[in-house]
Amino acid sequence: MRILHLSYHENSGGAAIATNRIHKSLLKANVDSLMYVQNKQSNSEKIFTSGSKIEIFLDRLNMFCQRKLHKFNANVNSQKISKSYNILPTFKLKLIKKLNPDIVNLHWIGNNFINFKEISKIEKPIVWTLHDMWPYCGSEHYSYNERYINGYSKYNSFRRNKNFTFDFDKLVWLQKKKYLSFNLNFVATSKWQENNLKKSLLFKSSNSTIIHYPINLMEWKKKDKKISKEKLKLPVNKKILLFISERIDNPIKGFDFLKNVISDKYFKNFFLIILGGKNRELFNNLNIDFKFIEKINNKTENLIEIYSAADLLLAPSKLESFGIVAQEAACCSVPTVAFDKTGFEDTISHKQNGYIAKNSDVSDFLKGIKWCFEEENYNKICKKGREIAEEKFNEKKIAHEYVSFYKNLIQKNKN
Repeated sequence: MRILHLSYHENSGGAAIATNRIHKSLLKANVDSLMYVQNKQSNSEKIFTSGSKIEIFLDRLNMFCQRKLHKFNANVNSQKISKSYNILPTFKLKLIKKLNPDIVNLHWIGNNFINFKEISKIEKPIVWTLHDMWPYCGSEHYSYNERYINGYSKYNSFRRNKNFTFDFDKLVWLQKKKYLSFNLNFVATSKWQENNLKKSLLFKSSNSTIIHYPINLMEWKKKDKKISKEKLKLPVNKKILLFISERIDNPIKGFDFLKNVISDKYFKNFFLIILGGKNRELFNNLNIDFKFIEKINNKTENLIEIYSAADLLLAPSKLESFGIVAQEAACCSVPTVAFDKTGFEDTISHKQNGYIAKNSDVSDFLKGIKWCFEEENYNKICKKGREIAEEKFNEKKIAHEYVSFYKNLIQKNKN
C-alpha cells in the first residue's frame, strides 16, 4: 500500500511536524509512505518536491498574490487570521500521477500548494487530515464566526472596508463547493475538529474518523529538570512557566490573555519562558521575570530540554485543532493548563494530566494553574501525563488506525 502525503512544508510549523510524524509512523509500520512538499528540508528519498522552474516561479507569484489579496480582502480584520486562496495553477498532478499512490492524503496545503480544481482531478481515493479549519471554511484558516456553518453570503460578511465589497472568503468557499463536492474522506485530529466538520455546510455529510497525532515516545521523554534549568540559565528557586507559539502575536494563541492572567500577585515568585516568533511590543508591561527564545537549533533535542526545565505549560489558545504542545509536554511529564471547546480536550484529561479551563475565562485559568501546583496534585499529574501519552499517542497505535482507515477506503473504491 502506497500513501502519498501532500504538505506545503516538510517539517516547519505544527501541521508539517505532525504530518512528518504520521509519515514516519507509517514507515515504521512497513507502509510505503511518501511525502510531496513545496519546501523540502531533508535528504530523505521518501520526500519529493518537483522543484521545476515553473513551480518555483508560480510559488513566488502566488506568495506575491497572497499578500495583495490579503491586503484587499474585504473580510480581513484586526485579528490577523491567516488565509490561503489556492486559485492559481500549480502543475502538481503530473508528479502525483507518476508516484501512483493508492491513497492521496492531503494535509496543510495552503499557500496555493495545489488548487481545488486540481484536487478534483486526482484519480485516487483522497483523505484529508484536518490540521486547522481551512478545509471547510473560505480562505481563513480559523474562523470566529459561523459562516462555514451557514454559508458565505453578503448578509454575514464581516467587511473591514465598506467601500471595497469583494468577498474573497466567499470566493474561496465557492471554489471548494464547486470542485470538492465529490466523496472526500476526513481524518479529524480531535473531537472538536470533527464536530466543526459535521456542522460545516460543505462537508457535514462526509465520511470521517478521529485519529490523533503520533509521537516518538523513545525520543520524547523528560530530562533531569535541574540540569535542564542550568543549561538554559534559568533560576533554580522559581517555578518555571512555559508559553509556546510559532507566532506569539497570533491572537488565537492568546498571549494577550496570558498577560492578564500573570498580572496576578500570585506569580511574583514565578519565571516565564516565551518560545516563539519575535514581537517585542508584546513584552511591554509584562508582570513577571521572563526569558525569550526566538529560535532554537537542533530543534527536537533542545525543545525537550525546554519542556524538561518547565514546571507547567500554559496554552491559552482560543481555537486549537489538537494541541501538539500539550502532547509534547505530557511526554516530558509536564502538565498543561488550556481551554475547553478546543482540541486540547483530546490531549488533556481534566485534572489528570492538566486542567481544562472555561474558554477565555481569566479566573478559571488562574484557578487551574493554582490547582496544578497544589502539593497533593502536582506529582500525580506529571506522572499521569506520561502514562496517557504512552496509551493514546504511541506511533504503533496511530499507524494502525490510519492503515485501517486507508484499507477500508481502498476496498470501498474497488467495490
